[in-house]
Amino acid sequence: MVEEILKKVLNYALKSGADEAEVYLRRYKEKFIKGEGEKLTPSSIIGNNLAIRVSVGKKIGLVSTSTLNLNKLYEEVDRAISIAKVSDEDKYWHGLPDPTKPIAKEVYSDELSSLEIADMMKDCRLLYKEAERESRDIKICELYNSVVTWEKWIINSRGIEAYDRGAGEHFVVMAKGKSAKREVSIYDGWSDTKVIRNKVDITIDVINRVKTLFEAEKLGKPMKASIIFSPLTLAEILQFVFTPAIRADNVEEGRSPLHDKLGKEVCSKELSITDDGTLADGLATSKYDDEGVAKRRTEVIKNGVLTSFLYNTYYARKVGKESTGNAFRARGIVGISYTNLVIHGNNKTLDNLISEIDEGIFVMGFPMNPHSSNYVTGEINAVLYEAYYIKSGSIEKPLYPLNVSGNIYEAFKEIRIAGKPIKTMFSIYLPYMILQSLTVA
Repeated sequence: MVEEILKKVLNYALKSGADEAEVYLRRYKEKFIKGEGEKLTPSSIIGNNLAIRVSVGKKIGLVSTSTLNLNKLYEEVDRAISIAKVSDEDKYWHGLPDPTKPIAKEVYSDELSSLEIADMMKDCRLLYKEAERESRDIKICELYNSVVTWEKWIINSRGIEAYDRGAGEHFVVMAKGKSAKREVSIYDGWSDTKVIRNKVDITIDVINRVKTLFEAEKLGKPMKASIIFSPLTLAEILQFVFTPAIRADNVEEGRSPLHDKLGKEVCSKELSITDDGTLADGLATSKYDDEGVAKRRTEVIKNGVLTSFLYNTYYARKVGKESTGNAFRARGIVGISYTNLVIHGNNKTLDNLISEIDEGIFVMGFPMNPHSSNYVTGEINAVLYEAYYIKSGSIEKPLYPLNVSGNIYEAFKEIRIAGKPIKTMFSIYLPYMILQSLTVA
């Protein structure tokens, strides 16, 4: 039924004057529980995101809607063609993508799809009981648990007929407590393509970390430190200061400090990074990107050398390359996004890293305000909320929040890595890492 509607819309576009046409549809269902204090509110959303893209010569028209009514979709096609006709020509437009064979397997969970919101409510209520059993003074102040299932169709006039589906669960919990010294709140969470079964463990861990931070002390002085980053902490910072810089649109528009570094050494030889849209059970794994191009594995940095940027079809053809399967849509507009970004690890342990530091900092948990970092320059600016002082190879004490600053590429020049890549909520997989040349205060 859906495929039939989309094909009719595509054919109508071609008959109505479009040289090329594309129809994209993402249907999703989200069940979620929101907790504020001890009040739990269940909700459910079902939605459609449909986009129509047409070209008339080198002029492009794009519209987005939520309707699946065929007559209304014909009107949207007319609107897209009208927009194209009055648009400026784009000399870099070389057409829609061609079909490619998918590599990745479908990431879908029947168990998640069939999960009832009543069962989700029951699980969330249990978390409050377990939290109270662990501590009467530290309370859950916020909670969010959602399950999303989705289907995606992309068809175009060059022969793409792509279908994919997926599912995921997301969980975040915040605990808050107050001692004679200070008030502390911490949040943590997890995302998975399967049912999350360790919500109680995550919640209890957050409560115990709140207790630990009651005893925090001031650092006392600014210092240029060796900082051990937990995977979650560094992943969120990289999401703002690094991942936009490897997108081809930012590179071509001069918004990336890496724009002239392809084929050059940009960091320590110990650092290798891949973008892998085919990763087994990866949070961003799917058969196709949002243009219907098969997702793939792309080496971004190999042994310190920048080897590739991430491309959708438009920016790839603009520079004579192939799409890396990284097209991403927001409100119908086709952009670029990383998929599963993997920083490769080794066989060292976290204890090895800690033992190497004479004086430094260990950080974990979510940083605060990492979005104030600047990917155009590579400058980091964030608050490390869960920080610990390292002295003579051992963790001595918790610290008050620290502001961290410095340049990510300078920090990448001298790194040490321990362990295998660990999944984070941001679809960035990385080990524990020591970064140098950063200042904390």
